[in-house]
Amino acid sequence: MLPIELLSVIIASIGNIFLGLFTFFKNPKSATGKLFLSFTLLLALYIGLNYAATHQATDAAASVFVRVVMSNAVLINLFFYLLVDTFPQAKIRTSKLIFWSSVIVSVILVPITYLFIFEQVTITNGSIKTLPGLAMSAFLLHTLVYVAGGFLWLIHRYRKSRGIEKTQRRFFLVGTVFMFVSLLVTNLVFVVLFNNATLVGLLPLYTLVFVGCISYAMVRHRFLDINVLVIRVVVYSVLIALVAILFT
Repeated sequence: MLPIELLSVIIASIGNIFLGLFTFFKNPKSATGKLFLSFTLLLALYIGLNYAATHQATDAAASVFVRVVMSNAVLINLFFYLLVDTFPQAKIRTSKLIFWSSVIVSVILVPITYLFIFEQVTITNGSIKTLPGLAMSAFLLHTLVYVAGGFLWLIHRYRKSRGIEKTQRRFFLVGTVFMFVSLLVTNLVFVVLFNNATLVGLLPLYTLVFVGCISYAMVRHRFLDINVLVIRVVVYSVLIALVAILFT
């Protein structure tokens, strides 16, 4: 039987990619669909790389994977913000100045993050230990601007929207809150306060719920003109998979 951590990585990665492709090919001209697909692919890549990083035998190999994971996180930050700002429109709403400056800054930060985010990466007693480097401040600032800023912008958009768009953004907001709260509870509360890391292996599944909420918001209200019955089957399948993981 596969370890629960690996099983959750496989299910979450395949599920995220499937939902991204499924929604994209129904309306490939939509900017939201393109951004959503890009975001899900980056998320699936992040999940796989993160698992690989924590299962390396040498410091050198672990260092490479950890740096790639952090570099990939830069792009996830960017696409999260762009998705929040565009959703659920068919065209990108971000001004050209903000869009291209964000893209250029992020692209430049990717190799800088890889090279300088950590001074040292070592494996101690099976756990990865890192020593922050010069690029850590820039990475944290980038995350603050595009993830925290994107979250606040999502709340603002939700409050200002009406009708179907408000309902769509509600699903987006619920999925985002669920993922962040789940990460906080399993990675901080359980690990730090109760010294219990049992639920950390389920981390990838939180991203699947997050992506599932966005996908449901896009299709449930005919944004991409997909049969509602089909998406319900997908959502129910994800829920069944989650239950199976928990029982495992």
